[in-house]
Amino acid sequence: MIIDSAFPSKYLRAADIGEGQSVSVVMSDVKIESITESGNPEDKPVLYFEGKQKGLVLNKTNAATIAVAFGNETDGWTGRSIELFGSTTPFSGRIVPCIRVRAQAQAQAATEPISVPVAPVAPVAPHKPLDESQIPF
Repeated sequence: MIIDSAFPSKYLRAADIGEGQSVSVVMSDVKIESITESGNPEDKPVLYFEGKQKGLVLNKTNAATIAVAFGNETDGWTGRSIELFGSTTPFSGRIVPCIRVRAQAQAQAATEPISVPVAPVAPVAPHKPLDESQIPF
């Protein structure tokens, strides 16, 4: 048994995507919802997707990434495609799993080989897209 399955969540978690995995989604709506973390409720934006049950609680990094691609007005995000991918981030002195976002054009560029004429660079490992049947939300 995957232990995370014993603790279901209304919102997407890094375990839902998996490190090194990615999924393309179409944004449908952003709603402000009361999210309780460490016993303290706080209003945060939650991004929802067409045909999916769970939303992604937006942090500043992911919100800013989407805003750069599609503008600051969240109404303009509706119908736009992004890619969600599993990654890691520093948090409270530890490296923890997280979900990151990128616009489709950024996603394609991330999987193309990078050529550097001056010095060799190790290739970036491409994210393995999940097919529709593997999307857990």
